[in-house]
Amino acid sequence: MLKNLVSLYHTVRYFSDIPAMSHIKHLVSTSGNRLAYQHLRGLNPGLIFLPGYCSVMDGIKGNALYEYSFRTGRQYTRFDYSSMGQSEGDFNKCNLTIWLQDFLTILDLVTDGKQLLVGSSMGGHLMLLATQARKDRIHGLLGLATAVDFLPRIFNRISSTERNQLESQGVMYRDTPYSDDPMPFTQLLFDDSMKGRNRVMLTDSLPIHCPVRLIHGKKDNDIPWRWTDQLATKLTQSVDVKVCYIEDGEHVLSRDDDLRVMFANIEELLRIGKVGYM
Repeated sequence: MLKNLVSLYHTVRYFSDIPAMSHIKHLVSTSGNRLAYQHLRGLNPGLIFLPGYCSVMDGIKGNALYEYSFRTGRQYTRFDYSSMGQSEGDFNKCNLTIWLQDFLTILDLVTDGKQLLVGSSMGGHLMLLATQARKDRIHGLLGLATAVDFLPRIFNRISSTERNQLESQGVMYRDTPYSDDPMPFTQLLFDDSMKGRNRVMLTDSLPIHCPVRLIHGKKDNDIPWRWTDQLATKLTQSVDVKVCYIEDGEHVLSRDDDLRVMFANIEELLRIGKVGYM
């Protein structure tokens, strides 16, 4: 099965009949911002991709999922959060609450039936919050380098220089290997992340009952893989939780080998609920 999946992935990457990203639609989120999204009709459970912090829907993982879904006839949805990518909004006024509202708007108004959420980094954190708000709509969860409660953890370790930036400008910046521009973190963003409704790890047992798969690279220099260990201990209400560590995997998990693991876990989650599943 895995060999077939890998062959399928490498096949769909180069087909010219796959619709281009020009097929972008827009809707207004409950946050008030105009969101860009792309939706393929198809089989259920559908797939929804939740990008990471300061990331966009058409990166390597988002594109790979799109191509896979197109070729297999699977329903697929991806979107950009407010102020990111092709969506509108002022980043300095955005926070986790708004980005969660964005996702719930897409889930409620664009998709139909059960959905398998694929959350990358911050997207993994948001999928955990969203599942508690829409339990009946979620088939399963796949977290990729899940950045659970990452903002409070960053805030608790900021330098004195960064703290001075926040106090004087309302924003601090950190260099990132993923962009020529430094990554911004606003005081508004940190304050919102501290609220109980946006925290995941404050409870002993998360009210999440669907199957969960968590993938993390052990060479992740941004989000420690042990955070995934800690998260797994909170998922006691799900009867089907598996953690996969990629020994040489880094944070982005976008190499071909990483994508093979992602698709193998997706296929396993999609089989759950089918007659004869073992």
